[in-house]
Amino acid sequence: MRIAFTANDGGNDIDRYGIACGVSSASGEYVLFQRDAENAKEGFGIHFEYKDQLFSGYECVAACRFSSNMMSVDLAKPLDKRHHAIKDVTGFDIALQLSPGKWNEIRDGLKQVFRDEDDKLAITEPT
Repeated sequence: MRIAFTANDGGNDIDRYGIACGVSSASGEYVLFQRDAENAKEGFGIHFEYKDQLFSGYECVAACRFSSNMMSVDLAKPLDKRHHAIKDVTGFDIALQLSPGKWNEIRDGLKQVFRDEDDKLAITEPT
């Protein structure tokens, strides 16, 4: 089962501790990718979250495809096995309604999140 929604906002937040990058809908639905800073002493890999920290985990993302009007995320494993409503989710299909500036910001953030796992990230630049 895949979850679909439309995102009309997003961005990234970068500081000395790491990066957070994601998209969200007007109703509060969101996906968020997080990663420790490149020079962090310990690195836990990519953290992915959907809608709440209950539905999150490390090394959950098998693939992320990002284009001008769509973000698709395939999961490598379930986000949370305890909650029946989400345990069978295999991915997300997110229609994007973003300004060019927001799109560029998210693209740049995704590149940093997937910095040494770029085989999991496919970006199609707008034409």
